[in-house]
Amino acid sequence: KQFYTVIPNDEGLRALKQFFDHRTVQEPSSETLLRLAELVLTLNCFSFGGNYYKQTKGVAMGTKMGPSYANLFVGFIEHQFFSQHHGPKPELYGCYIDDCIGATSSTVNSFHPALKYTWEIFANCPYGK
Repeated sequence: KQFYTVIPNDEGLRALKQFFDHRTVQEPSSETLLRLAELVLTLNCFSFGGNYYKQTKGVAMGTKMGPSYANLFVGFIEHQFFSQHHGPKPELYGCYIDDCIGATSSTVNSFHPALKYTWEIFANCPYGK
């Protein structure tokens, strides 16, 4: 699945609020910025094959706020995971938007339904040779 389109709007807006509330410059207000973000998320319509659709979840692919919104959401979820998870911490963890690499002995797919980690092994990986 494309990550941008499955971010739950309520949690994404909560992540944005946390970020906006911790800015050093508070103008425009967090409420104003959140309302504008909500408009982008809830009023996105597009056409495909001659039909019109309204996107009801996540942020549209290609929108200007998409990468920043996805990064803030993942950071918000990561913070929750690392502060609330009482099991073993990952031995290795790194992320770029929704592409992550990690090594852990714990189960991570059950933490949040919008985040699905996959196990991929590459037979011909040129790194480390």
